Amino acid sequence: MPSTLVRRATPSCDRTNPHGECRQNCNSIRQNDTKDGSDLLCMVRAHVVRPVVHGPCACRQTCCTWSVRMSSDLLYMVQTKDLGGEEVKRVYCPFNGRFNFIYNVNDGSESTTECPDPVSELDNCPSGSALNLRFRRCSFENRDVTFQCLGQWAGPGDQQYLALRDTRPGMDRFPPYRCALYREESGTGNVFMAFSSDSTCSSNLRSATAGYETFSLSVMPAARWPSQVDGSNCRFPQWAHGYWQHMYIEGNTLTYKDHSTFKTFTIRCLGPDVGVGERFPVFARTQCGEEMYTCVWLKRRGVNVLEFQLGLQSSTYYNTTLCSDRNFKPKIWITQGRLERLQESPCPLAGEYTGIIPDATNLCARLSSDCKSPEIMYYMVSDCSQSEIYEEREYRCLGQWEEDGLMYTYTQRRDVGTYECFVGFIISNNEIHIKEAGDHCQRNIDPMHYGMKLTRKGTCFGNQPNAGTNAGTGAFPQPRPTTPWMTSRHPPEPTKPWKPITGK
Repeated sequence: MPSTLVRRATPSCDRTNPHGECRQNCNSIRQNDTKDGSDLLCMVRAHVVRPVVHGPCACRQTCCTWSVRMSSDLLYMVQTKDLGGEEVKRVYCPFNGRFNFIYNVNDGSESTTECPDPVSELDNCPSGSALNLRFRRCSFENRDVTFQCLGQWAGPGDQQYLALRDTRPGMDRFPPYRCALYREESGTGNVFMAFSSDSTCSSNLRSATAGYETFSLSVMPAARWPSQVDGSNCRFPQWAHGYWQHMYIEGNTLTYKDHSTFKTFTIRCLGPDVGVGERFPVFARTQCGEEMYTCVWLKRRGVNVLEFQLGLQSSTYYNTTLCSDRNFKPKIWITQGRLERLQESPCPLAGEYTGIIPDATNLCARLSSDCKSPEIMYYMVSDCSQSEIYEEREYRCLGQWEEDGLMYTYTQRRDVGTYECFVGFIISNNEIHIKEAGDHCQRNIDPMHYGMKLTRKGTCFGNQPNAGTNAGTGAFPQPRPTTPWMTSRHPPEPTKPWKPITGK
């Protein structure tokens, strides 16, 4: 593993931290400002940070409850650059497709609805990371507004908060960032959404149906599937059914959110290809209505891991050659971890291994397993001479497989929930070479020459395996967050209401 594994070294909670005191992770990144014990920062998704004001001990041991969070103004800050100065990754908006909507401004100036007829439209075309609103037949002139989605987090009850950036130029009259509450109606897909009156998440925002600006979104009817698709008896294999990282498979339908193009594909199976049980000719439709015939190749890598490819070429008509070998060269796999694990998958290594990080020879690494929970793997980076800990991570192994003499292991970070792949070459029971292989188990990586050599130093931690033991009870303490801390600040005074989207 190269030094990229310590690109976010963090202070130890056992030592004095000038930025404050470390607290329980709770699947977010939080820190209490010890100067006055009042502010708490919670990192949400990729680049939304929420400071919440409350007493100094309210969240010392457990995650804040909504009764605590909602007792004060809820604010958020937005990260626009990462540590290297690069633009942060785009994120998917929580709902996609095409909607009609009714829009109303509740500023107390009048009682009429600004856009009473459901002819205004909202979609996320061509990118699923943005919401495009087209106001039509309203009490003001027609206008188009695009919001970039920044992240979402749990709200009260079955509602969710959503942070947005208004992309219109010249934002003198509008807040550049908006906070909304939304609720998706089960069964119909219709959405209720309300905005606050400024960039906070509290000003005139009470629920998904009660806010400064409210939207009632109705799903637009989708086009009918071609008769060849509707008449097919094809079904995807039973082992692949269920929820995965970015996809869901059930019966004859596969839904995939492509996080590189931000297109959402709804894919219907047409039938198995002759002689190749893993490849399926399919008909695909995007959230924007684009349609194509192509082929899907599903590969089972373990009970909790699959890889798949979409054919390089697509067609406007059904073509039996879409599933041929030449349509999958080169082989570029997309790796997916199962969200609802059917059973645990033990890690391929058992014991304690140590080594030196290749391009940072002053840093030592330790990789170890837990006898009680063989699916858990611990990774620690420390100073070789002073034993100061820079990084601790905890992984859950989802599955592994051998390919071309190399062992690929797909894992999930238990502290932040991200997925990572490692490729290894096992010399013997006492020596292995491993290297990161990205999010999708990248091939053509040579762990022997560019990876880290690890030597076995002992057996696994804990007692002998116990089938009744719950996962996560390893000998190591819970890992500390690995994203750099950010200094807490007092939230500003409540801001004045901005003009609504209409700009009236």
